[in-house]
Order: sequence, then C-alpha cells, then structure tokens
Amino acid sequence: MSKIADVLAEAGHDVTVYFPIMDELHRDKTGITNKKITKVFLDAVPEVAQMLGDENSADMKAMWTDSPNPIAMLSKMHNFTKCFQKTCEKIFGAQKINGMFRKKNFDLGIVEPFNYCGFGLLEELKIPAWIAAETTTGFDIVAQRIGKPIAPSFVPGTATTSSEKMTFFERMGNVIQTVVGVYLFQMIGNKEYESIHKTHPHIRDWRETVSDSSFVVSNSNPILNFPHPTIQKVVPIGGITVEIDKSKLQLTEDWNKILNERKHTVLVSFGSVLKSKIMPEHMKESILKLFSLMPDITFIWKYEEEGSQIAKHLPNVHLSTWVPQNALLADKRLSLFITHGGLGSSTELAYLGKPALIIPIFADQTKNGRMLERHGIAHLIHKTDLLKPEKLKEAILKVLNDPSYQENATRLADMLQNIPLDPKQSLVRHVEFAARFGKLPQLDPYGRHLNIFQYYLIDVAIFLISTSLMPIMNLLEQNKHGITHKNIKKVFLDADPIAAGLFTDEHAEEMKQMWLDTPDPISMLSKLANFSRAFEITCGKLFAAHELVDSLRKEKFDLAIVEPFNYCGFAIMEELKIPNWVAAESTTGFDLVAYYTGRPIAPSYVPGATTTMNDRMTFFERMRNVVQTLIGGYLFIMIGDNEYKVVHKTHPHIRDWRESLSESAFVLSNSNPILNFPHPTIQKYVPLGGLTVEIDRSKLELSEEWNKILNERQHTVLMSFGSVIKAKYAPDIIRESILKTFALMPDITFIWKYEDEGVTFADHLPNVLLSTWVPQNALLADKRLSLFITHGGLGSSTELAHLGKPALIIPIFADQTKNGRMLERHGIAHIIHKKDLLKPEKLKKAILKVLNDPGYQENATRLAGMLQNIPINPKESLIKHVEFAARFGKLPQLDPYSRQLNIFQLYLIDVGVFLISVALLVFFLLYFCVKKCCCRKSTTTKPKKE
Repeated sequence: MSKIADVLAEAGHDVTVYFPIMDELHRDKTGITNKKITKVFLDAVPEVAQMLGDENSADMKAMWTDSPNPIAMLSKMHNFTKCFQKTCEKIFGAQKINGMFRKKNFDLGIVEPFNYCGFGLLEELKIPAWIAAETTTGFDIVAQRIGKPIAPSFVPGTATTSSEKMTFFERMGNVIQTVVGVYLFQMIGNKEYESIHKTHPHIRDWRETVSDSSFVVSNSNPILNFPHPTIQKVVPIGGITVEIDKSKLQLTEDWNKILNERKHTVLVSFGSVLKSKIMPEHMKESILKLFSLMPDITFIWKYEEEGSQIAKHLPNVHLSTWVPQNALLADKRLSLFITHGGLGSSTELAYLGKPALIIPIFADQTKNGRMLERHGIAHLIHKTDLLKPEKLKEAILKVLNDPSYQENATRLADMLQNIPLDPKQSLVRHVEFAARFGKLPQLDPYGRHLNIFQYYLIDVAIFLISTSLMPIMNLLEQNKHGITHKNIKKVFLDADPIAAGLFTDEHAEEMKQMWLDTPDPISMLSKLANFSRAFEITCGKLFAAHELVDSLRKEKFDLAIVEPFNYCGFAIMEELKIPNWVAAESTTGFDLVAYYTGRPIAPSYVPGATTTMNDRMTFFERMRNVVQTLIGGYLFIMIGDNEYKVVHKTHPHIRDWRESLSESAFVLSNSNPILNFPHPTIQKYVPLGGLTVEIDRSKLELSEEWNKILNERQHTVLMSFGSVIKAKYAPDIIRESILKTFALMPDITFIWKYEDEGVTFADHLPNVLLSTWVPQNALLADKRLSLFITHGGLGSSTELAHLGKPALIIPIFADQTKNGRMLERHGIAHIIHKKDLLKPEKLKKAILKVLNDPGYQENATRLAGMLQNIPINPKESLIKHVEFAARFGKLPQLDPYSRQLNIFQLYLIDVGVFLISVALLVFFLLYFCVKKCCCRKSTTTKPKKE
C-alpha cells in the first residue's frame, strides 16, 4: 500500500494515507518515501497494542512449529479477529479525523481487503468510488465477492500447501483449505461490521462494498504467478515494489567487503513479521550448526537482536538487524537467498534473478514458494527441516551446485523486467480511470448472482440426463486486414477458382437465405460445407505453392501471427519453421480457442461466440447457450480437421492444429474489457478491442458532399449491413419493406450503404441516399448523425461504441446477435429480429424509440468517454506483447494446468463424489450404531413376564 501511495504521488496526485495503528512497533515503519503524501495516524487500542506488540507471545513462537495452513490458523483466529474488531470500533469513533477526511472530498478510496473496516469508512465518508488493493497474489474471499472464478482443481488457494499439479487427495485438501481460508476472512469481516452496525446501521454489508470496487489491484504478476482464471476487474501490479535500476542499488563499503570474503555468499532472512530472534532456541542452534558445517560459504543472517553474540564463534557468519535486501539480491556475488517465501521477498528475488531456498513458516508463504519452484528457480523444504543441519546443508548445495537454478532465475528476471505492461503505469492509469468514471458495473460478471447449481450448470445437466438428451450432447464433441504501412511486405496467393466460385454472385440465393434463417450455429450447420470446402482447397493450394513457401522460408521470420478462424496458418508456420507464434482472434473470442488454451468457458452466464442470449439467462436460455456453444465448437473442429487431412496427405510430419494453437505465446483478442460481457480469462489473453477505430477527429474530416447530406435535416440515420452479407443480397420483400419505412419518415435523412452501382429503386424518396461506400468512421464521429442501423458486426459495433453513437441492431448471422446484446447491455442500442425488417411500422417504432429517448445518447457518450480513455492502450499493448513473444518465444508459464485435467478432475466431480460417499458412509454407520444401541437398551429394559 505504501508503494501504491508513492507511485500515485509521483504521478502528481494528492494522496492521503490513513494508518490505524495496531502494533506501536510499526508506527515509524510506514514504507512511504514521498514527502508530499499526507500521513494520518490513529493511535492503537491499548488492548490491541498489548496483544500484537508482544513479539515473544506463545502464539508468535508457535508459528515456527505449527502446520502452515489455514486449518491450523483456526485456533489463533480469535485474537486476530478481536484486534480488528476493536480497531474498527475506534476508527468509527474517531470523529475529529473522520470530520477532517470529510472536508477533503476525496475522489477515490483505496482499501486493502485483508480486513473490511476500510470499506465501511469509505461509505461513511461518502467517497464515490474505490479500489480494493490486495497485498497477496489474490484473496479467495475477494475472488468470491467480485465473481472471479476460484478453481481449486488446478489453482492453489491463498494459504494452501499444494502446487498446481495435484493428486486426488491434494485437490481435496486444496478445496478444504480454500473453504477454511474463506471462512476465516468472512469471520473477520462479520465481526468488524457487528461493531460498525451498533452505531452506524445504515452502512451496507462489506460483501456489497467489496463487490462494488471499480477495480481490484492485485500484487500478482502474470508471468510469475500460477496461471489462473481471472476477470477484467482484476489488475495485476506485481513487481511494483521492486527497484531494478542498478544505479539506485549501490552497496556500502562494508557490504562490499562482506560479499568479497568468499566465493559463495548466502543471505538468510525470515521477514519482518516472524522475526528470527523469536525462533525457538533449538532451531537457532541447528542453523548455527549448519553454518559451521559450511565454512567456505559466507552467511548473512538478518537477526533482529542488537549486539547478539550467538554467532561470534563463526567467522563465516554476519548477523545484522537490517540488510539492504534489494541491493544484495541484485548483486551477482550473492549466490543464494534463504527465505520464508513472503510475497515481497519472493517477487524481489524473481525480478533480480536470484536462486532461492524457500522455508515457509505460515500464511501464503508455501504457495509463493511453490510458485517460484514451478519456474525452476527455487527449492522448497519444510520448516521442520530447520532442525536438521545435514538436510539443510544438502538443500543449500542442491541449489548452489545445479547451474539450472541460476540459468532459470536469469531468464525469468529478464522476462519480468521486460513485461509488456509496466505495473506502475498500469496502476496510475487504472486509478485515474476509476477516479474519473466511478463504479464500473460494466466489469461485474453476472455469474456473481447465480447459485452453485446454476453457475456450474448442474440443473441443466440433470434436466438433460433426465430427458435422455445427453447422447445428443456427446455427439457434439473472416478477417480482412487493411494494411497501409509502406514497410510491410504483402505476399498474395491467388484464389483457387473453385474456392472463389463458392462466394460469388452465382451463390447469391444462399446469401439471400441468410437474411431469413435463424442467426445461431444450429442453422449454420447446413451452410458449413461451402466454408469448409473453401478452406480445404485454399490450404491445399498454399502447400502446393512450393516456390512461394521456399521464398517465405528464406525470410527466417522471428514470429508469426495466425488467425484461428481456420487453422492452415498454424500448419504453414510449422512448415516454415517459425519458432514463435501468436494467435489473433477477429471476434471477441472463439470458444474453441478458449478450450484449447485453457481459458474457462462459462456458458451459465457468458454468451457463446455465436449464441443469441445476453448474460442474464433463464434456465432454458442457459441450456440453449450450452448447446449453441458446443455446436459452434464442433463447426470449427470440423474445419480444422478437414484442413489438416489435406495437409497430412503431403506433409504428415506437421503436428495437429490443437497442439500448435495451444502453444501460442499469447492470444490477441478483438475484445474490449469495458465493452464486452465480463467473462473469465487467463493471463495468456491480450484484449485489443478498439485497435481498428480512428478516434482522432482531425483525421475524420468529411467531404463537402457528405457535409451537405448531413445538413439536410435535423436527423440523419446511417444504415449498413456490412461487407459479407451485403444489402444487395437482401430479398426483394425486405428491400421494399425498408423503403416503405423510409417513406413513413420523410423528416429523417437515410444513408443506405447499398453495393449495386446505379440502382434507381429509391429515386422517388428525396430523404434516401444510396451509396456503394460510406466513410463510416467519419460519419459515426459526426454529431449530426443521430443513429446507426447496423447488422452488429464486431467492427461496426466497436466503432459506434468508441465514437458515441446510439444504434439499432438487426443481426443477420454468426456473432452479430451477441455483439448486439453486448451493446444493448450498455444502454446504447436497441436490438430487433431481422424478420422485423418485413414490418415497416415495427421498424419505424424501433427507430423512433432510440431517437426519442435521450438515455441512449447519454449512455453512448459516457461509454465512448470510457473507451477512449481506457487504461491500457490497445496499440501499445499489441506492440509490447508481440515484441515480448518474439524475444522470449513460447510461454509455458502462462499455460493453466487445467488443460491437463479431465472434466471430472477439473470440476472436482471425483472429489465431490468421494466426500459425499464418505459422509453417507459415516451417516449410515452412525445410524446403525444408534439403532443397535437402542435395540440393546430396549432388550435390557423389557419387563419380566409374571
């Protein structure tokens, strides 16, 4: 939190930090360096200060020997909870401080959700918006409240002891530890709010206020942390505390002298909470014995007792109450860091390229150690091994003598120091965005409001099984780039005549049918043959173009970018031996790509790529969304498999497209976190939605002719149905109905993008202009355009949203309904069925609905302001991620282990069945025992017959 304050103050913001003191020993250790920051202290409650100020308490000492998991923490929770509760009472009773805060009229609050009293204070002070700031890699309790998926089948819980690769019993243990950890923090929050509500009953429950956070800034790093599902509300800023500028990490002469004493120097530190000086005596003796066994190594031990003489007999040991840890870790003469695995130390050693021996003591330290172990830069041992000098020596030598630890640490540090999104910059931009736009319900996934049966589609599964539809379910197992830069080499492969013929006017009847068919993947099944055949033919021709392939091979590309709309690109990339690649989605996200990269698909509240629902679904809509999502996946599997059949006839060595796709360093998605439906994602995904939109008004000048058209009437409406299913393919009855609508509204100018030259069917309507091309971006940016009638293609949807234009959406096919629902959710669009194009009165009513309701324009203006000021610029993000992938290649660090799990393991069905079976067994055993006892008692008390 102190570093967050420093970074924001450096960015020019007026920052006030409130320190309710709980431990008087830490009053002067705020960590704040910027002198412009206002620091406000609240004295500790005497009872709390007494409890937490005693470093030698039995509870503190016991931490060194207790089991490091949340179950063992239950017995110690009473004192912690009491401390937070008492402190919270004093915070709300500090009228003078609170009155001073009220007068400051803060724009934004930043609260650490380790406890929850701060959220109550924000409401009492009437601060309009806030951000939650996690000091760990992520609290499960916070994830639960904001709708971030918790995935204990492959993601270690906050205070768990497992890695991502878990056995059955480890997964079960992870579930239990995660549940217990959530319970502990709920207990803190509930007790604090009991105190608050005694005097301030109007304050909302902490669960509501945590959920209302504009963002959650997390001390997590996407490269360093375990890959895990996340949502767009969570902003990783891990690494923000680490100083990597070597010029600021100079050591004094004394420290340089120590580092020069021997070939190897080892730093030992167990952090600032459980200090080495309160370690049990037999552990200290064991560590000193270890030092004596390794006289050729210098040991620097952070030991907090001034003038201690416990190591005076060991010339290779230096005790110090303080160490310049950052500077020491940055120095190549330091060979190893022995640490407890606190997140601060773990992040520092990773950023500075230092191998480590991790000895976790409590809380999240084991998880942090496993995180480093996964990267091959640390070895992890149990804290009871501190009592075994020989085992400690063996562990130290294991890391020192294996060069791979240092090699891995150097590579990881290089990646972290060149991470695409700078954490400090990201923090500042997200804070400024939240301060400007306030609460962001756009980022709240609807999954938060579903119960467990709805969320995991248990009700849908039961229904399908009970109605014998499961066998059906078991059977269901376009992009044009406008290149303008002169430095780009454009290589063309002429279309195959057969493939090209499938999309010419000869097939206009099929195009016309699209205007009438149901816009979902089920109806698309009958039309897939042409698409699939075209992709097959083109792929075969590409591999047959030997001269072209040879010329491309000679280029020795560093990186390929492939669109996974079809999959031949992955095959040609392998044939060219391009070492690294990135997948680029032209939609907001393909469910099939998500499946093979490990991104969660959540059809209980996230509309599928080609579905027709929004995020708030009824039971039958959720069931339909599941079916449509599965069919959509099946369609693209069929395309990929058919293409690769062609490839494997001549190139059998090419790997399956599923393998190549899953190895993409990143997936660039044409999705925007503000605009799209909130959905689970993973760190491999890079949202670039808005990249194609020009928002610089100086580049959007209209010609005199277009200006004249826009000035003709009070309202001007643009109508365009895109470049695939063109307006000229619309059936005559639809065209006539549209013209009749225009005739009913003579006071409105209609610009209709119609692709046939020289047509005269609208000549009798003075308020209608037909044009084969329109400057769409420039028209949407002009305030004189009142409404955009569109099919809802993603390009058009993104443009109108960024440029603040209300819309009437009439989806034709593919992802257009989903895009329309996405805009409708923001209150900037009204959506109607394409069959309403046959009803002039209904079409007129829909147009007037949007034109006459100022809410549509107000919402569009606000949304455009948000999109044009989005914290992460998509162009900047694209360049940095592509350069990172080209430099570091494949990134297995970003691959979630869920990809290796079957459905029973992933959704913990096996664990659930086991626990239910054990519970039932215990119940029946108890039942029979009680029954037997009752029968015995009945027999012994039976009266004798006379």
